[in-house]
Amino acid sequence: MIFQQILNEESGCLSYLVGCGQAGQAVIVDPGRDRVHEYLRLARRKGLQITHVVETHTHADHISGNRDLAAATNAAIFAHRAAGLAFDHERLSDGDELRVGNIRLKVAHTPGHTPDWSVFSSRTSTGAPSRGSSSPATRSSSGPWGARTSAVPARPRRRTRA
Repeated sequence: MIFQQILNEESGCLSYLVGCGQAGQAVIVDPGRDRVHEYLRLARRKGLQITHVVETHTHADHISGNRDLAAATNAAIFAHRAAGLAFDHERLSDGDELRVGNIRLKVAHTPGHTPDWSVFSSRTSTGAPSRGSSSPATRSSSGPWGARTSAVPARPRRRTRA
């Protein structure tokens, strides 16, 4: 399993590339519109074809590049059914699985931040937890990951006086 976190330093938003080197396939999670060419170059450097584009939730902090990336790669776009997107996409539900080569990504619907928020856990086709997912964006090597688990350190809250 190939796992790469991509930080957009201007917005502080995170995207992810998850790929199966054996099958040559990859998914881009939460793509920013201003980074589409970066995702294409990264996938090419790793010998991968982007076959899936996934949104963990509707974003207020960046403009998604999902349609631009899908147009450039013929990849399918996936989002939770609660997102209410007005363009063609595959609707995900809690418990659904996406297959990217030998990797299975299982959807866990976790509403809170937004009604459509979802996180994903990964497993290889053998059922073993994926290894190499030790980025700070993962809760564990087999635990769920997504934009909810951020590698960007949280800023302390300012206290206001009453």
